[in-house]
Amino acid sequence: PHFLEKESLANSNLEFLCINGKNATLNSEALLFNELKTYIKICSPKLIILDPAIRFFDGDENNSRDATRFIELLEELKNLGTTVLFAHHTSKGSSDVLDQHSSRGSSAFIDGARWLLVLKKITKLNAKNYKFSGDFDNFEDYEELDPKDAWKYVIAEISKCNGFKPKKEEFTFKRSENGVLIPYKNLSLNK
Repeated sequence: PHFLEKESLANSNLEFLCINGKNATLNSEALLFNELKTYIKICSPKLIILDPAIRFFDGDENNSRDATRFIELLEELKNLGTTVLFAHHTSKGSSDVLDQHSSRGSSAFIDGARWLLVLKKITKLNAKNYKFSGDFDNFEDYEELDPKDAWKYVIAEISKCNGFKPKKEEFTFKRSENGVLIPYKNLSLNK
């Protein structure tokens, strides 16, 4: 296939399909969309990740009809037997907010999604709101997070989950040396 040029990776259970420099917008007539459908039918992947969604989006992200159509295309892929996960950026004014309304563009993106995880960076300014402890279970002895280290941490919350009401709970991740986010338990919100 034209688009589905695989990158060689160490993990044989992971395939990376590079779209760098290619038109990757999805619509029902798009070459990539039809190749993805064929790929799913032949290879039966458990998960497809589109990151960032705007690279695949064919329309005005502020238009609810365009956003709904995009979700419908992803549902068509999902109905072939795979899970489709897409990363979408927050609006500039909501980058420090954890809720489903922080996404940029039409609310149809969120309305159509079955599940939503929102991420926010800890900034130098809000680092004072977090406490750090070397002991995973004991926050009696803690120190404030050093603002110069704030960039290393990301807070996450499941803000939408169809089928049940999500529990309002924050999760913390720390960036590893190679940028991978790893669950991190010894940072919590100062209360």
